[in-house]
Amino acid sequence: MCSRRIVVIGLDSVPLSLLFNELRDEMPTIKRLIEPGLYSVLESCHPPITVPAWMVMMTSKNPGRLGIYGFRHRRGSSYSEINIANSTYVRREMTVWDIVSKHGRRYARRLLHQRVAYQARQN
Repeated sequence: MCSRRIVVIGLDSVPLSLLFNELRDEMPTIKRLIEPGLYSVLESCHPPITVPAWMVMMTSKNPGRLGIYGFRHRRGSSYSEINIANSTYVRREMTVWDIVSKHGRRYARRLLHQRVAYQARQN
């Protein structure tokens, strides 16, 4: 079994020029993670809004398929009934960690301040 480990760090709303260039020396932890490792810039989805962007990253499905376009959604065709997006919207799609588990690999998932991941799924 392979013992390599992967960490994925996603920082929402961080201008890339600040993170990778202008402030790199001011952020020693980020600098230590970037320099020996691999990093890349990901293209966001459309609309490029936090909630659908994170869900697209976790599932590789587009916002239309997920039915998530922002933080709030209308129920049915009503303008007065609104619900807030959370992880229950994604239950019908496999996430990256579902796929990893399906292939017999272990993972330790740490989601910090990722509102859209609330509420945790019951496996």
